[in-house]
Amino acid sequence: MNIGPGTLIKNYEILSALGAGGMGEVYLAEDKRLGRKVAIKFLPAGVATDERAWQRLLREAKTAATLDHPNICAIYEVGQEDGRSFIVLQYIEGETLAARLKRQLPDLREALAIAAQVAGALNEAHARGIIHRDIKPENIMLTTRGQVKVLDFGLAKALRDPGILEGETETGSMLSIPGMVMGTVPYMSPEQVRGEELDGRSDIFSFGTVLYELLSGRRPFEAKSTAEVISAILTKEAPPINRSSLGHTGSAEEELIRKCLEKDAALRYQTMGDLIPDLEQIRREYESGQVRPATRPTTETTKVTPKAAIAEARWRRLGVSRLALILTAVALAVAAGVYRLSFRTQKPTPAPGVKSAKATAYDAYMRGKVNVSSENPDNNEAAIKLFEQAIAADPNFAAAYAELARAYSIKARFFAPVPEKKKLNEEAEVDVEKALALDPNLAEGYFARGLILWTPYKRFPHEQAVQSYKRALELNPNLDEAHHQLGFVYLHIGLLDKGWQELQRALAINPGNTLARYRLGVIDMCRGKYEEAFRSSIALRSKRALRSWRLIHPRPYSGWGGTRKPRR
Repeated sequence: MNIGPGTLIKNYEILSALGAGGMGEVYLAEDKRLGRKVAIKFLPAGVATDERAWQRLLREAKTAATLDHPNICAIYEVGQEDGRSFIVLQYIEGETLAARLKRQLPDLREALAIAAQVAGALNEAHARGIIHRDIKPENIMLTTRGQVKVLDFGLAKALRDPGILEGETETGSMLSIPGMVMGTVPYMSPEQVRGEELDGRSDIFSFGTVLYELLSGRRPFEAKSTAEVISAILTKEAPPINRSSLGHTGSAEEELIRKCLEKDAALRYQTMGDLIPDLEQIRREYESGQVRPATRPTTETTKVTPKAAIAEARWRRLGVSRLALILTAVALAVAAGVYRLSFRTQKPTPAPGVKSAKATAYDAYMRGKVNVSSENPDNNEAAIKLFEQAIAADPNFAAAYAELARAYSIKARFFAPVPEKKKLNEEAEVDVEKALALDPNLAEGYFARGLILWTPYKRFPHEQAVQSYKRALELNPNLDEAHHQLGFVYLHIGLLDKGWQELQRALAINPGNTLARYRLGVIDMCRGKYEEAFRSSIALRSKRALRSWRLIHPRPYSGWGGTRKPRR
């Protein structure tokens, strides 16, 4: 069967070839019936002529088609044409992760975001009893919007049942296949290359190999021949990741990878549900600054300095002195008691120019402002409903759109399940642009835009966030939270002096901004000004914060003069 542009396969017209691999050739086609683009994968010729293989394919495709997840490529149809079996798939504009890794290694934030989406897809499939069996960068697509789509669920089993390898015979034959080392083998689990029965833990091993490559730019098990790769998978440990490639000073992701790559499946994460909380914790720590960023390249508009890294080395040289223990314990108490329970407790005040022609709209807006900064999910939902009420009462109320965008962004970041995050972030972007379209001089609009930019969803573009906050402050120099968040961005990129100045300005406007005061102490610690940091911590100490700390960590240290090191 000759396939080329113009070929009709049922109601699908072939437009162009997309690629070819071990599981067949892929073409871009147009669904004439529904008027949409699709991808058609033609499987190896033997599938159509082998009745057992065809039935396996139908069974696996039917099961995989039940998967409904934003990070899984959808299956539309399975069929046969002129002796060739084919699968019609969702067409995804973008590039494979393999192509992206060849072009440019993602930074840590993007790498962790990609890994989180792949993990979510695998978790959904495993929950439905589906094992992928062929997780590798070539089967992971990155859309033009940065979304991950995992391809070919179930196909590996359908084409090579009961496992990727049928035992020693196929393992032996695979050793002589030219170029096989470039494909699936480097991502296989030990039990997979031994031809044993597989479960979800095999995908977890493969996930670990992909994450290793995402962070380091190289595979964990590399060799010149397939036989040597298989030997490495079975007998060798993955080499340590070059710390400089990670862009920070933490090591939690390496520990996660090591647990994924245990040779004994019983020692790995047992489910993706066990792995995902650890991965999310690493992302939260990096995003919140608990994992200190390493020195980054400079740009023309914002120069990043290594002061934080130098201060950290100076801090470590101090050892575990009594002052270090006190500072660390107090800072953690503040973080647990103040940051986790709420952002701030002061009552909101209307900003200049924020108004609505309708009293009901303004009343709902002000009541929403009471709740919008809270990290309590119930308060967040209440704020969203109140801002929606304000907009319903006055569709031209620009400030209400800005605050609704802010509330959506907070919900996406802290409360929403993974499948809902993308939609919430998109709604936040739409609402903030609506606010600025209604009022191009709305300071709160630029402030909300800065908040939305400085998120995992937007990959933390610091220059754009800085410009948004600066524009907000040009329009309203008394917007304390804009000073605060601008200082927070400066802190993260190593501009400690600028961060300190902005946080001081925030506190001059609003002395009750406890989170800004806490971050001021963090900057003082990074600059080596421990006495100032200590005074800031003392100013923040409260029974509420200390109670929260004791609930989470009843015995943080054996004693003030003990030898246990503080947590970093």
